[in-house]
Amino acid sequence: MRAHKFSLLWFGCQPESLTGLRNKYIGAEVRSRNLVFSAPTAKRVLQKLLHKDPRKAAVVAHYFHEMEASLQEMLRVLSRGRAAILVVGSSRIRDVEIESPTVLAELAENVGFHVIRVAKRKIARDSRMMPVSRNSKHIGIEARMHDEGVIGLIKP
Repeated sequence: MRAHKFSLLWFGCQPESLTGLRNKYIGAEVRSRNLVFSAPTAKRVLQKLLHKDPRKAAVVAHYFHEMEASLQEMLRVLSRGRAAILVVGSSRIRDVEIESPTVLAELAENVGFHVIRVAKRKIARDSRMMPVSRNSKHIGIEARMHDEGVIGLIKP
């Protein structure tokens, strides 16, 4: 929501309507009670995070569940043999690498996609929404998203 709220206002959304939209966004700080996944990386990441911060683990689980539902919908609407490309940043929460590109590739495979490849790409320091300082020690907010994953999927 933070990244899109000004665009929504420019498109005519009323400021008071944004509060109601916030929890509907994928990645909103909503907690899931269901921390169960068949994707091995999701299981491992959530276990590590659960020991450090159960509330954050529930938020990450909610994100994974919402992305799994999005992948199911992508698979449903794509024609056979067509591609979907996802670009997703990995992040670090409570010093746990969330490994979003790997998790999403595993979830995509579980819903029925054929994963072509997961590539890693550095995010240019000056191309970020919040550039990293040249003297960064990659701690705090500057520890987040220095790479992004590009996931190639095909509907069999």
